[in-house]
Amino acid sequence: MFEKCLLVKFGELLAVSPQQFGFQKKLSCSHAIYSMRSVVDYYVSGLSTVNVAFVDLSNAFDRVNLNILFFKLMKRKFPPTVLKLLMIWYKHSMVAAHLDALIRISQFSDMRINASKCAVLRIGPRFSKHCADICIQGLPVAYCDKTKYPGVMLRSSVKFSVDLSYMKTKFYRAFNSLLHKSSKFKDELVKLQLILAYCKPHLLYATECLGMSVTQMRSLKNTWQCAVSHVFNVTGAAVQFICSVTDNSSLDVAITDKRIRFLEHLKLNSHHDILFTLYMRVGLQELSRLRDIKLHACAE
Repeated sequence: MFEKCLLVKFGELLAVSPQQFGFQKKLSCSHAIYSMRSVVDYYVSGLSTVNVAFVDLSNAFDRVNLNILFFKLMKRKFPPTVLKLLMIWYKHSMVAAHLDALIRISQFSDMRINASKCAVLRIGPRFSKHCADICIQGLPVAYCDKTKYPGVMLRSSVKFSVDLSYMKTKFYRAFNSLLHKSSKFKDELVKLQLILAYCKPHLLYATECLGMSVTQMRSLKNTWQCAVSHVFNVTGAAVQFICSVTDNSSLDVAITDKRIRFLEHLKLNSHHDILFTLYMRVGLQELSRLRDIKLHACAE
């Protein structure tokens, strides 16, 4: 409650860089992924190969230098009374909660980069070519074929690409566990509703910002249909019929709708320079293309 009161009263003094998407109102991992994909696609379209670095800070919240934190609040003219309260609070608390620039900042603020958990992903026409080693604090950072970034598995490839097998594995793990625990239920519709609520989101996670191809969306659609086939013990046209009467729309259409809603929401982020610029440069064209795809699908 105290935190919410502070945010309501002094939220304007706590503005952060527009490059930060975490812990920001009305922003999510999807916005971070979309921003990265848009930048990568821009350079790859010009036949450049992009090195994307993923940096991990060891115990980031525990290692925050409180002196630097309070100094920053002073510079933002945070009320002295509230600032003094926070200082006393943390003093008696048991736990205080471009790459070269990041390294210098981490050293200055007592942060430590965990090189063993960092990774570099190459995306572009020369993604498979050897590149010079990158070291952080004297330790080499590995070039990876795959790496996880806000809940999705990204692949090193000719263009921005996501590993669908990671999404499918999470879906089937949840599906098999739920199916085992609900084995006593004889009603297949009850099982299906549970799977819709607890398993299907694994197939839909972040699909609004990944720029998936029609083939990839159909692959996820087939995964869902396999699950429906297993629940009802049917095949062929019967699976198509069950999906049509139990779902508002097929999985590929649902993904297209999510992408359209996401891009339409970006248009409302005029206060966020990065997102609004990306929307004006690439989002408008993508939105128009997705609407055409949806109209074509409805016509069929």
